[in-house]
Amino acid sequence: SAADYRVKLTIGSRWEMSERMLPTGEFLPLTAEEEQLKGEGVYPFFTELDNHYTAVPQNGRNRMELTDTKLGRTLVYDVGTSYKQWMIWNNFATEGFFCPEPQINLVNAPNVDLPADEIGLFSLAPGEIWEETGRLYLK
Repeated sequence: SAADYRVKLTIGSRWEMSERMLPTGEFLPLTAEEEQLKGEGVYPFFTELDNHYTAVPQNGRNRMELTDTKLGRTLVYDVGTSYKQWMIWNNFATEGFFCPEPQINLVNAPNVDLPADEIGLFSLAPGEIWEETGRLYLK
């Protein structure tokens, strides 16, 4: 049952978004439930989520952990530290659908006047390769 789920994410700050869902460059205060996302975990459908957050690695990794407290099973979405952002959507707080999306850069990053390394914006030279990892597993 979705009522048994708790989710944890390596988020930092929540980006303020414009009416066009583009980042303004400012941050909004986290709610008490969003603070729980960073710590002990929270029911993933506590409110409608369509938010963008900075990623703050813990123990050298970015991850989402979705735990079924009744079954004692946890789905881990473990991604590398090159992912600087998380986008989280829960389909208008609809139980059964939760989408944590790691992102390399901030939405609309080339048009945001913030330091490139802070928003995950980088370029590749011709022939250069960028690689990162992501894995899903149960624990």
